[in-house]
Amino acid sequence: CIESYEPETYTGANDGIVRVAIKVPHPMADPSCSKIRVEVIVDIDDVEALVDGDIIEAGYSAYRYRLAGDRFELMPESTPCGRENCSAPSPTPSPCTTEAYREAIEREIDGNIFLDGEQLCDGSFLVTGIDTGSGGCPPTENQPSPCTRVKTAYFVAREGTWAVVTYGKGMTCADVVDSTGIRVPAALCR
Repeated sequence: CIESYEPETYTGANDGIVRVAIKVPHPMADPSCSKIRVEVIVDIDDVEALVDGDIIEAGYSAYRYRLAGDRFELMPESTPCGRENCSAPSPTPSPCTTEAYREAIEREIDGNIFLDGEQLCDGSFLVTGIDTGSGGCPPTENQPSPCTRVKTAYFVAREGTWAVVTYGKGMTCADVVDSTGIRVPAALCR
């Protein structure tokens, strides 16, 4: 449960974007570890060189922020939903169909992953089980694949298609809020 909130900053060689990396253990690494919110202050080496329009990126989430005056503002297009508030219903819902779910899993995660269990969908949010292991070995006679690895995946609607928020073994809606800040409606939470 040891955590370090010391941020590191570095500039991308190809795009010049300043990235901020904070090294902490994966939130679901050990369920006995307490979860806390912290405020992190980042020192940028050459802060005087920053001008309006400069961009920083939060490493884990890939959210980008643009300097506007004396503060950084979230760039909505960098969020999973393409909007500032991914907890709000989507203005352009995504289809609640098996075909749309499979296409999203293939595009957003991996084509070798299968749907598993019930899919809970309201057009703005999708919660589904995924099997990340069975593609690695075939099922045995009248038995499920010995490689089955079931995880829960969370998606948000983005302009009529599904975009992954996060996924993991034993993940709950509370974990999604803790790790991404996105609130999935209670009716879809397992």
